Amino acid sequence: MFGFRSALRDQFPTVVLAAEAHGEDNPDRTYEETISILRKHPAINAIYNVSGNAGLARAVTEADRVDDIIVISHEINAVTLPLLHDGVFDYLIAQDPALLISEAARIAAAAVGDSAGGRILDFYVHTCYNIPEYARPFQQ
Repeated sequence: MFGFRSALRDQFPTVVLAAEAHGEDNPDRTYEETISILRKHPAINAIYNVSGNAGLARAVTEADRVDDIIVISHEINAVTLPLLHDGVFDYLIAQDPALLISEAARIAAAAVGDSAGGRILDFYVHTCYNIPEYARPFQQ
């Protein structure tokens, strides 16, 4: 969260971080925290989420805010892809899982020979218009 706040301050000084929800990757807790924040800060027009996707989606939907809040979250899976298609989430930040597994295996193999070293892997921002091939099994 520190990096996110720093980036906002440095690159988007007019953006105000109104609140933080600590859902601990628990959908019910994320729901409760999000509902509370939306009540306290009705002018919120964007949410950046890192976990608890189902709870966040439920809160935004029940608050009737789907059309006026931009939601950015992480990973493409059986929970997030339908939310992206339904317009509850607007953007998903994700990496190709096959590439992640391949890189993890390469690092593990290299570690045996004492030459482990990672590299930065690309990430992508997805909308309902650019779903990657690896996500096709999650489509309805």
